[in-house]
Amino acid sequence: MVVVNKGKPNPQSADVKSRKVDMVYFQNGDPDATYKVVWTDKVHGSPFVAPGAPAEKSSITIAPFAAPSGPFRVHDLAKSGQKYTYDLMATRSGKTTRAGAGSVIVE
Repeated sequence: MVVVNKGKPNPQSADVKSRKVDMVYFQNGDPDATYKVVWTDKVHGSPFVAPGAPAEKSSITIAPFAAPSGPFRVHDLAKSGQKYTYDLMATRSGKTTRAGAGSVIVE
């Protein structure tokens, strides 16, 4: 579980040790912001969709006071040992800004 509070993900780096059984969830801990996980590596993209998938397909929206987003399981074609980085974009009062960053490491 990755909990986003004040734009900071906790844990900042989520390890997926067993790609076949481990699931990742994202949860918003802020009452006044909606967060979007945007994968920053143009080559590897997201660990949860096939490589080369459109960016819109791999972003994750995390609404305030909602159930955790997920579960997300690592795609079969995700590269082992790869660190997948993301930016957290926060939308507050109609304005979107970069709030923080994190990563998912696939073992």
